[in-house]
Amino acid sequence: MNKLTTFLIMIYFLSACSVVPSAAKRIAAADAKAEQLGWQGKMIETGRFLLRSYYSVDMKPASFLTIYIEGDGLAWLTRTLPSSDPTPITTLVLQMAINQPEGNALYLGRPCQYTLDVDGDCRPAHWLGSRFSNEIIISMDQAVTLLKERFQADWINLVGYSGGASIATLLAARRDDIHFLVTVAGNLDHQAWSDWHRITPLTDSLNPADFIDEIRVTRQFHLLGENDKNIPPSLIRAVLSKRSEHHDAEVRVVPGYTHHCCWAEGWPDLWRNGLQAD
Repeated sequence: MNKLTTFLIMIYFLSACSVVPSAAKRIAAADAKAEQLGWQGKMIETGRFLLRSYYSVDMKPASFLTIYIEGDGLAWLTRTLPSSDPTPITTLVLQMAINQPEGNALYLGRPCQYTLDVDGDCRPAHWLGSRFSNEIIISMDQAVTLLKERFQADWINLVGYSGGASIATLLAARRDDIHFLVTVAGNLDHQAWSDWHRITPLTDSLNPADFIDEIRVTRQFHLLGENDKNIPPSLIRAVLSKRSEHHDAEVRVVPGYTHHCCWAEGWPDLWRNGLQAD
């Protein structure tokens, strides 16, 4: 590699980093979005990690609680450069939770998102190759149980976006109180996804594709963007085609939607068209 090439690569990395808001600004943006719409941020202490949640200041106990699980956030700055903090750049999933037209809704961040300055147990592996490891799922499961108890819910609805769909599916496979599971642009087979993108596989993570039949009695909605280039519908169809015929699952490909557009804006209509809590 000559000096000019090395210099250009350094400039590329520095440019990529310079356009990404700092972790503090990303957290402040989520706090501001929540506060603007009458929501509040709270930390949840599990046995292993601190997790960030947001919910309405006026939320009262109810039988159903819908928990929105964040995607992978800023795991990588580029295809080869890991992020130093996985806090999401956008508030897409938070906005989806806020836009739920009825029923109790709550946003739940992933381990190490929003918390690196206070959670000394976080390591890069937790948002890279181990992002869906058993210890991550145990922590998320503990958080769901604590939130269920806090709001005196009988049943949990899980909505997982992108990598959050992996978490939601793995949680549904080990819980008996899930009323329905919704995956949105969801990564349901990270091995196939890694192969598709020709990137390093998540060898230290559980794969939702291995647990598909364990959620066969759970009501499921799998929403896919027609123009999603990150997780194309063909990948998810391949996973779900392996399920038993007894699955209570519906797959929808939403015309015009991509991996990011337009889930938050369209969420009220998507919810009313079949995702009601009871």
